[in-house]
Amino acid sequence: MEISHVVNDRVNEWCCTKCNKQVTNNIYGETVPLNDIYERINKSLAQLARKKAGRPARVIQKAKAA
Repeated sequence: MEISHVVNDRVNEWCCTKCNKQVTNNIYGETVPLNDIYERINKSLAQLARKKAGRPARVIQKAKAA
């Protein structure tokens, strides 16, 4: 198995080099076959990860004491 797509820091998609079977991991960390449902979930997770990585960190300013 080799990683075919990195969805985010916790979720990957793998593809078997011999039979081309595709698998991913679910929210429980279990390896499951990649079907339409998991493909859509992984696509949404990847979009959220890209959005989060692209935005600057928020700076929280403390209120000045009077």
